[in-house]
Amino acid sequence: VGTLVIGAVVRWRRTSALLGAVWDSLDHPRVARAVVAVLIVGYVVGVSLVIARVDFIGHADYADTAVRARNIVRGRGDTVDYVAQFYTDWPTVSHPADTWPPLQVWLVAAAFRIVGISTAVAKLPNVAVMAALLALIAWVGAWRWNRRVGVLAAAFLAGNVFFFAGTLAPQNDLVFTLLFAVFAVTLYRAWCDSRPPALLARAHLRASIAALLVSDAAVGVTAGLLVLAKPVGAVLAAGAGIVALVVARRGGRHVPMRSVGVAAVAAAICYAPWGIRNLVQFGSPLYSTESLDAWVNKYDPAQPTEGIYRYFTRMALPHPRLLIGYGLDHFLAVQGREWARLWAAITAGMVVSLVLIALAILGALIGSGRRSGFGAVIAGAFVPYTVFLLVYWHFEARYFLVAVPWACLWAAAGLDWLYDALAAWFAGRWQRALVPVAVLAVLAVVFLPAASVFSKEIAEQTGGNEAVQIARWVRDNTPPDAVVMTRNPWELSWHSERRAVMLPLGTSDDIEAAMRQYGVTVLVLDHINDCGTVRRSIAPLYQWQEIPGVTRLYNPNPTGYASYLIYAVNPAALRPLPPQPAGCGIT
Repeated sequence: VGTLVIGAVVRWRRTSALLGAVWDSLDHPRVARAVVAVLIVGYVVGVSLVIARVDFIGHADYADTAVRARNIVRGRGDTVDYVAQFYTDWPTVSHPADTWPPLQVWLVAAAFRIVGISTAVAKLPNVAVMAALLALIAWVGAWRWNRRVGVLAAAFLAGNVFFFAGTLAPQNDLVFTLLFAVFAVTLYRAWCDSRPPALLARAHLRASIAALLVSDAAVGVTAGLLVLAKPVGAVLAAGAGIVALVVARRGGRHVPMRSVGVAAVAAAICYAPWGIRNLVQFGSPLYSTESLDAWVNKYDPAQPTEGIYRYFTRMALPHPRLLIGYGLDHFLAVQGREWARLWAAITAGMVVSLVLIALAILGALIGSGRRSGFGAVIAGAFVPYTVFLLVYWHFEARYFLVAVPWACLWAAAGLDWLYDALAAWFAGRWQRALVPVAVLAVLAVVFLPAASVFSKEIAEQTGGNEAVQIARWVRDNTPPDAVVMTRNPWELSWHSERRAVMLPLGTSDDIEAAMRQYGVTVLVLDHINDCGTVRRSIAPLYQWQEIPGVTRLYNPNPTGYASYLIYAVNPAALRPLPPQPAGCGIT
C-alpha cells in the first residue's frame, strides 16, 4: 500500500509538472498558433460532418435567407416565394423580400454560386464565419492580454452550444458577431491606439493624413457591414464610437470631427445600395416588417406569440400609438418581463456558463491587460444595445451571442490571472503542484457539461424533421404551380420549391379571403393539438373533416393520431363557416 501511495504521489507530481509546462507553453507564439489552428480545423471538420446529416434548413429567417439566395442565383433578384405577413396586399405570391437584412443572404448566394444550391451549402458560410471568429478572438486575446488568453478564449467560444447551433443553420447572428469584433478592434486601433497625439511633430504629414483617412474609412466600412448584417448594429456602432472618442481624448489623442465624418460617410456608402433599394421599393431606407411585428409580438395581451399571423388586410396596421390603448401598467409589465427574462438567462447560465461568468467578472475587475480603455469601448456598445433590444424588441438568447466572445475573453483573462495568483500564493513545491490540477478541474467543469449538450443538439438536429417530411410530400405530390397555405411558409417554400401563403389568424372569412386572393390550392395544418397555434375558426379541418372548397388530400396516419394533415383547396368553392366553439382540445 505504501508503495502504491508513493507511486501515486510521484505520478501526480509529474502530471502536475506536465500540466504546468503545457500551460506555460500556450503563451509561446508557435505553440499558440498551432493549438488555435488545430482547434479551428477540428471545429470545421466536426461541424461539416454534422451539417452533412442535417436535412432541415431552419425556421423563419433561416429558411428565408436560403430562399432569397436561391432566387438571386437563379436571376430573380432578392425576392421570396411566399406571403409571410398580411401587412401588404401583394399582387402575386412572389414579391421583393421585406423583412430580414441582406448580408447573410449575399454570403449564402455566393456559396450557391460556387458550390451549388442545397441545404448543406446554405450552411457553409457560417462554418467559414465561425472559423474566422475563432481565429480573430485568439488574436484579440493575444493583442489585449497574452497568447494564452487568446487560446483559452477561442476554446471557450468553440465550446458554446449556441454558436455550434448557429453553424447548423444560415442565421445571421454569427456574421453579426464577427463583424462587431472586427469593428471594435478597428475602431480602437484607429481612434484610441494608433492615433497620433495632438502635438505630434508634422513630419511626413501627407502620408500620416492618408493613413489616418484609410483607418477612419475602415471604421466606417465595418460599421456599414455590421448594419447590413443586422440594422440594430447601428446602436452597437454608435455606442462604441462615442465611448472611443472619450477614451481617445482622455488618453491625450486627437480625433477630429473630420475622422468621424469620414467614418460616417464610408458607412453610409456601404449601406447605400440596400437603402436605395428599400427606398425605391418600400419608401424607407430602413424598411422591415419587423418594425411592425414589434408592436404585435411584444405588447398584444391577447396574442403575444401568434399576433403577426393576423389578417391585417382587413384592419389597421400595427403602430406605436397602439401602446396608448394598452395602458401604462401593461407597458411597464411587459418591460419588466423582458428584463426578467434576461436576468433569468444570465443566472441560469443559458448563453454563457456560470463558471465563465464568474471568471469573466474576475477578469474584468482584476485581470491585467494592455490597451487601456478597450473594455470601456465594448461596454459602451453593449449598454445601449441591451436597452434598445429589451425596450423596443424582446429578449431572445441568440440576440446576445454578439456579447459571448467578449465574455470568453474576459473569462480567459480571469483564469490566467487566477493561475498566476495561486502559483504565487502557494509557497511550497507540493502546494504549487496543485495549481495546474485545479485549473484543469475548472476547465473540466466548463467543457464536460458542454460536451453533453453538444451530443443532445446533434441528436436532435440529425433525427429527422417533420417540416421536411411535409415539404417533400408537397413537392412530390403537387404541381409546380401549386400555392400552399401553411403556418410555416418559409421552410416549406425552401424544401418544396412551391409558393406559400401564411395561414392567417382570424375568422374563417379571413382565411378564405386570403385563399382566394392568392389562389391557394393546398392547405397544410400542423401542430394539430397545440392550443397556441390552432385556428379555431376552421376547427373541423383539424379533425380530418371537410368543409366547402376544402377536401381531404393526405393523412399520414388515417387510423390514429396524425401530427399534420394536408387538404386540397378549390378557392372558387369556398363558403363561410358558422362560428366555432371556443376552447381547444381538437383531436
